[in-house]
Amino acid sequence: MIKPAVKVSQTWPSTARVRQSGTIPGARSFDALARQQATGFTRSLNASDGQGSGRDDVISAVAEASATITPPPGYRSGGELSGTLFFLPRAGTRPPT
Repeated sequence: MIKPAVKVSQTWPSTARVRQSGTIPGARSFDALARQQATGFTRSLNASDGQGSGRDDVISAVAEASATITPPPGYRSGGELSGTLFFLPRAGTRPPT
């Protein structure tokens, strides 16, 4: 099984509270992943107005995706079974107020 997760590890300013929304696929078997098309997933981070810094009320955040792997029965792993993944995020746009 491969189980993905996402957490917000840092925000600037540190007092800003960020809400997450979107989909993260649940744990899937190796066989299920081999049969599926790579559709990916979308995760959005949102913060309420007035928490940022400067004239533009700017907030920055780092979201870290990770995965944990549980090998199939009878398989002996010679490497890591979990880790942080790297994604290059696309800057979001602010919805009209």
